[in-house]
Amino acid sequence: MNATLAPKKCHIYIIRHAESRSNAGHRTSSPADNPITEKGQAQAQELAQKIRNTNITPDLIVISPYLRTKMTATPTMKLYPQCQIETWPEIHEFNYLNSTRCANTTQAERRPFVEKYWQDMDPNYSDGGNAESFNDLINRIKQTIEHINSFTDKTILIFSHGQFMAMLKIYLQNPNASVNELMQLFKDADRGRTIANCEIIKIY
Repeated sequence: MNATLAPKKCHIYIIRHAESRSNAGHRTSSPADNPITEKGQAQAQELAQKIRNTNITPDLIVISPYLRTKMTATPTMKLYPQCQIETWPEIHEFNYLNSTRCANTTQAERRPFVEKYWQDMDPNYSDGGNAESFNDLINRIKQTIEHINSFTDKTILIFSHGQFMAMLKIYLQNPNASVNELMQLFKDADRGRTIANCEIIKIY
């Protein structure tokens, strides 16, 4: 599996979703079913205009399977009705907590579980249910790179998630690091929490 981006004439932009209910401190039922807020809807509209004003003309718009990326991308998709739309399952957010145990909770209520996970720093640990390990996240990062490398001469907008974006960036900068080193680098980078809603990162 190719762990680096191939030198092709592609322009790849990865974008974090707009403010979600979870971001705003509200209770959410599951990681996937977490809509954007009214503020998030305004952010998504502003994002679409920003993309148009910077003369980015996408050939492909990619979303994760999660509701908040689709809602964020919708204004942009309306501006480019001719653009191809795809859902890539591998670009969803890093879900390392058991979603059944965390159903109908807030970020504040999940914090003790989050702190425990990052204290243990075990890349192979799964919290049960449909939770993934850090190793699983790295495998999804590699799948995403492979997917991107299958394109040539394309401008692609990828609507994804903060932690996934942060880890993709770290991995591209450190393709030969061990999984333990990558996990430490991710933790040291504040686990993607510095990436703002609707932030655009050009990765190629």
